[in-house]
Amino acid sequence: MGVPAVVCDTQEEAISSSSSSSSSSDSEHSNWQKPATALGGRRPIDTSSDKRRTTAAAAAAAAATRATGDKTYREWGWSMFRAFERYCRMDTGGYVTVADVNQVPPELAPKMESFWLAETLKYFYLLFEDDPAVLPLDQWVFNTEAHPLPVWGTPADVQAMQRIQQRQQATALEMQHWEADQAAARQGQHGAAGAAQERVAQMRRALEQLQQEHGLVGNHH
Repeated sequence: MGVPAVVCDTQEEAISSSSSSSSSSDSEHSNWQKPATALGGRRPIDTSSDKRRTTAAAAAAAAATRATGDKTYREWGWSMFRAFERYCRMDTGGYVTVADVNQVPPELAPKMESFWLAETLKYFYLLFEDDPAVLPLDQWVFNTEAHPLPVWGTPADVQAMQRIQQRQQATALEMQHWEADQAAARQGQHGAAGAAQERVAQMRRALEQLQQEHGLVGNHH
């Protein structure tokens, strides 16, 4: 699915434009909106007329907006979305695919791609969402199918893993405590039972110390 515009490697252009002047960015944006024949001899990086890469353009606009805070990329994304509304939306429902973006009105293909719903609209949503807490890019990464995956390695992740390990240690101590308690109960001689009970007491103290240090609550016998 695409819109009637030539997208010249939009992701790279969008990111690099954040460090260029406003006039240069506007020039790049206007160039990819033109058909290939109107570029004054310049060749677009992507010469295909089937614009299925518009999903990447929407993703690039969303990433650039969040990375730089520059609302210009949101305006560019809004112009892309309006082009979808103008050329691709069907009165009966859904959005069809543009077969050739170099034609105005464009040639349409009688189908709606699944990635329009699963990917493109998701990136448009992130582009227009003002709340930075919604899938922040320093905590989430998107795969090629636009599925958000959590980024591991943040301080919060490390703390979570430490808590898991501490709980595992506490559970192991509880199991040893239970096994020693059972062994003591099976002992027939007073001396052996006393030694087993002392081991139970030692493990109980170790478990209580671990719980106090890490604020854990465990059940022990």
